[in-house]
Amino acid sequence: MLARMKLRDAGPLSMAGRGQRRGRLLLAAAAGACLAAGWMPGPGCAAIRQLAETGPVTMRSLAAGRRLALRPVAAAKRTGEDGALRAVATDIPPGLWSQPLETLEGSVIVIERFFAPKPGRTPMEASSSNASVRWVVLAKGAVGLYEGGAMVEHEGSLFGGGATLFLRGATLRLGAQSAGFVDALGPSSASGAFAAPEDPQRAAALERLVQRAVAATRPVEQTPSHP
Repeated sequence: MLARMKLRDAGPLSMAGRGQRRGRLLLAAAAGACLAAGWMPGPGCAAIRQLAETGPVTMRSLAAGRRLALRPVAAAKRTGEDGALRAVATDIPPGLWSQPLETLEGSVIVIERFFAPKPGRTPMEASSSNASVRWVVLAKGAVGLYEGGAMVEHEGSLFGGGATLFLRGATLRLGAQSAGFVDALGPSSASGAFAAPEDPQRAAALERLVQRAVAATRPVEQTPSHP
């Protein structure tokens, strides 16, 4: 039996759904304003920051109208001396990370940021990218690896402390898969935010899970695009 991801279809919005979506858009706009201001102190930005940190990271199909949300239960980062950042987050409980892949269901996202954007100096076009993104989907034995690039910003401590990472403008597509994995998304976008403490040991433990999962996959042949 082919394993399938747990997806949501983006169907017509009810009145309640429209209200929730409007609220999310207002929150995103307010969070963007606070981020642009450097998360200046104050109860308003503090409350918005807390709300932004509870939101999931979401991958949305560009064509199929489906989405896959990752609401982290564990996350960690490690920062190199040169400022390069590697962060990992998952919705799989830590106690299950060493279990056989056949028993696991969920996602792991791995972000490698090469440099931090600097206001007024870093190009911020929609196509700008400063990080690579790998999104591993585990579906009880079947594994899919989505890969791409994104712009990643942070708020908080880059060295030695916790930080909130903001992912935007990510473009992902299936790069590798195991037998039985069904790609129900196709080319996708991704965005969201999550908080990650500086914890090299936990980051390494999650990366070992990613390595096991990726080892079970084979590269997907990409169809060349024609103008």
